[in-house]
Amino acid sequence: MRNPLNIGSKILDAANVHAIKPISEEQLATLNTDKTFTTEIRAIGSNGGYVEHLPVAKVVEAFAKIGEKLTLLPSGEAIRAEWISNIKPFQSRADQPNKFASVVEFRNPASGQAVQEWFAARPEQIPGGNAPSLLDLAGGPGK
Repeated sequence: MRNPLNIGSKILDAANVHAIKPISEEQLATLNTDKTFTTEIRAIGSNGGYVEHLPVAKVVEAFAKIGEKLTLLPSGEAIRAEWISNIKPFQSRADQPNKFASVVEFRNPASGQAVQEWFAARPEQIPGGNAPSLLDLAGGPGK
């Protein structure tokens, strides 16, 4: 482990964390636990975990104290912006609730591993989400 952190229920490698998300009542009900988890920590290449009683913003502050920089989004989610390799709008199916707005791909530079995550934040609210397209700038095919 490069940066171990005890989150209460386990020790995880904070250096692998790419996203921190609030836990909804609906999600908490599916966890089959008597704990009151409020936040989910997601990590590439290793297990993340759940945190009780702390909102995402407080978890982000704690990570900053050990040198792990995450960006808090307007949606209440947090991401490791430096690891973003792709952002696109989320396409929901007609029969599903519209809980998400973006799909973000992260790549851990230390391991090379990649993962996709779904976020409530819109693409333009995510660092890099407003980046112009090379095809648009160059007047590419169909422009």
